[in-house]
Amino acid sequence: RRLALSTKTTPERRGRPRKTDDFDARSAILLAAEEVFTAKGMQGASIREIALLAGINPSLVPYHFQTKEHLYKELIDARARWLNERRDALLTDLEEYHAPGFPPLEEVLGCFVRPVFELKEKEPGAWSKFTQLLFNEAGSDLMREVMETNISPIFRRFATILRRMLPSVQHADIIFILEMTLQTTVIASPRHARIMLDDQLQAEWTDEETERRIVQSMTAAARSFAASGR
Repeated sequence: RRLALSTKTTPERRGRPRKTDDFDARSAILLAAEEVFTAKGMQGASIREIALLAGINPSLVPYHFQTKEHLYKELIDARARWLNERRDALLTDLEEYHAPGFPPLEEVLGCFVRPVFELKEKEPGAWSKFTQLLFNEAGSDLMREVMETNISPIFRRFATILRRMLPSVQHADIIFILEMTLQTTVIASPRHARIMLDDQLQAEWTDEETERRIVQSMTAAARSFAASGR
């Protein structure tokens, strides 16, 4: 089924009493904002344009989300929340299956990568828009804030088990491995990233192959750090 955008309440609303159609209005705003932000970036988008696409009065946008920044954060949070909850669930199941020992390294990293490809399979359009939202604001203070909110907790979760599995590897190197895994997954998964391949290789290079290569490469990197005593 479709992965619904979150309708969690963002910072306290202002201006008018709650109506019974608040849920529908919020959902319409989120969907419209996703389209406009994807096409124009947050700075290029306007509240009026989002409201027009959502079919609502422009005053309802700041009523529900205060600012464009809050609206953008909610969009990223909604997708990232699902990805990270799925990562955590996969890792928990894996740890329980292999307890009291450790799971294979490649399976741990696979738990970090797999949800991205699950989302792509369930909602390819949603994944494409999500990555475009990230690329549009790359390097901005807003993006750094969004990444800190959404990435730090799941990094800590995976870093904890990786440090126990790879005691000779420095914490900074473990974070580097997770950062490279994250960035490689985002960059390598869109089909337009494979433009250097010929037609036959593009046809053969499936998402399953991309996922396998990412996990294999990051596992090799982690083992290389361990072998060097870092």
